[in-house]
Amino acid sequence: MRTIQLTQGFSTVVDDEDFDRLNQFKWCAAVREHVVYAARWTPEGGVLMHREILGPDRALEVDHRDGDGLNNRRCNLRPSSRSQNQANSRKREGSASKFKGVSRYKSGWRARIGRDGGDFLGCFKSETDAALAYDQAARARWGDFARLNFPTVVKTPLKFYEPLV
Repeated sequence: MRTIQLTQGFSTVVDDEDFDRLNQFKWCAAVREHVVYAARWTPEGGVLMHREILGPDRALEVDHRDGDGLNNRRCNLRPSSRSQNQANSRKREGSASKFKGVSRYKSGWRARIGRDGGDFLGCFKSETDAALAYDQAARARWGDFARLNFPTVVKTPLKFYEPLV
């Protein structure tokens, strides 16, 4: 594993076999929302380091397994669809819940999965139960790409409740 310096005080890690090829270019820190990536500029436009490592197939995205855009070791990179890449994203900032896929609902918590509110999974008395429901649905829908609230919990009984209308 080797380190390549970027702009703005950032650095990225790459595998030894990629270092010489990548280090011949000037790489910048590209900040996108809450993730930082390594990028360089060509006459054709910007190139992200993780795409340079895995290849130019534009039909696929590149997912960082650990969510760290500066960890560009091959073991951390995998080709993905847009949906799979989004499944591995962090929870949205500013939500009432500390868990991904969970929101406040009347006197309890609601679990949903998917884009723009997605599929309704149920209402729960506890925030933790709603997060566990999200995890089960995410694991079933996205498998290894699912970013879970409780990665070490495999399965747990869920306690649903009917909310007051």
